[in-house]
Amino acid sequence: MISLKTAGCRIGVLCLIPLLILSFIPVVSAEEMSGEFEGVAVDEITRILDYEFVDGVLVVELESDLSQTVRVVDSLVGIGDGGVTQVPVQSFLLDRGHNTIEVEVVEYRGDFAVSISTSRGMAMISGDSGFLLFSGDADWSYVQVAGVSGFLSTLVLLGVLAYKKKGEEGEDVFQRY
Repeated sequence: MISLKTAGCRIGVLCLIPLLILSFIPVVSAEEMSGEFEGVAVDEITRILDYEFVDGVLVVELESDLSQTVRVVDSLVGIGDGGVTQVPVQSFLLDRGHNTIEVEVVEYRGDFAVSISTSRGMAMISGDSGFLLFSGDADWSYVQVAGVSGFLSTLVLLGVLAYKKKGEEGEDVFQRY
């Protein structure tokens, strides 16, 4: 006859092995696979050097060869409302050299999109804000999370059933017949 404690130890060891295997598999995001952002030309004299989206604010680093005005348009304003919406246009005066601008951005279903234009050209910054738990393309980390959560849920369910069965019968659940 196997006691509940011995069976629990065996199950614990068997559960630990897959968790250890999953924990050593590296998770690589799409950004890491493609390399770092190297900048995009808005026009022949203006470049987007870097950008970051945090808590509804887009911070953009720009480089300009001349002092000029850039216009920023939040492309997703009013997208969930339907009908006609007036789109706000923000203007920023860039100095020659490195500039940083901050813009509040509307998110729609976890995504954002902003157009940056000069008199000579336009570029768009879009992306996933990370608001939704599973947004964007699935990668190996989603598989790992799903596997571990399913595995742990199964263990909890088995533990509850074993406890309930032992409580009803008053004997050891893992008794051999």
